[in-house]
Amino acid sequence: GHPDMRVRMEAQFELADRGLDSLSVFAEVFATQGGLFPRLHAVWGIGQVIDRAGFGKDQNLLAERVEPLIQAFENSEAEVKAQICKVLGDLKTTSALQLLLGALNDESARVQYFAAQSLGKLGHSEALRPLLELASRNADKDVYLRHAVVMALVGINDLPAILTASNSGDLAVERASLLALRRLKRVEVSRFLAHSDLEMVREAALAINDVPIESATTELAELISKEGLDEPVLRRAINANYRLGTYESAVALARFA
Repeated sequence: GHPDMRVRMEAQFELADRGLDSLSVFAEVFATQGGLFPRLHAVWGIGQVIDRAGFGKDQNLLAERVEPLIQAFENSEAEVKAQICKVLGDLKTTSALQLLLGALNDESARVQYFAAQSLGKLGHSEALRPLLELASRNADKDVYLRHAVVMALVGINDLPAILTASNSGDLAVERASLLALRRLKRVEVSRFLAHSDLEMVREAALAINDVPIESATTELAELISKEGLDEPVLRRAINANYRLGTYESAVALARFA
C-alpha cells in the first residue's frame, strides 16, 4: 500500500519469489486492507505465484488456488474486478467460467472488456451467446469493447456460430462476426461484399485486400462493376483485379476506366 509504485512492486515481486507460501499473504489483503493499490497488487501477486507454479494442467488444484480471487470479486472496486477477470483468463481458469460470464453484465466497461478477453482465452462455446449479446448492447459505441468481443470470438473459433452471427440482422453483431472472420483469415468474409450497408461492404473489402485474404480476391474483384461504392472500396476492387491478372480482369478494368 505504499504511495510509491516502485516500493509496491518490489514488495509484490518479493512475495511472489517466495512461492506458494505467499498465497495466503496475498489473500489476507482482501480481508484486512482497504484501498485500491494493496488489492490490485494482491491480485497480480496471486496470478504471479500460480503462473510460476504451473497449475494449468490440473484444473482442480488451479480452482483451489484462485479461490481468494473468486471470493474477492463481488465486493471489490471496478478496477480490482477487471484485473481479477484478466488474471483468471491469463491462467485459463475453467472454474471461473460462470464468474466471467456474469462479468459481461457488470456496470463497468473495463470489467466487461477483460471478462470478454478472458472468455476468449478459455475457449468455451458456451460464452458465444453472451458475447454477442454484449456486442449488440454496445452497438459499436465503445470500440474497445467491440475489439474484446472480436478477440473472444477468434479465441473460441467456433466458425458455424460466427457465420450464424453474420446473418443476425443486428449490425453490431454482424460487424463483430466480420472482424472475427478477418482475424481468422476466412474466405467467408466475402459474404459481406453483398451487404446492404456500405460500411459493412467497406469493412469486408479492407479485410480481403489489406490482410490479405487471397482466397476471396475474386469476389472482391467482381465489385468493380457494381455502382454506388465509395473510393476505398473501388481502390481495393481495382487492386484485386490487378492481383488476379487475368484477361477477364483486364476487360473489367478497361470497362471501369
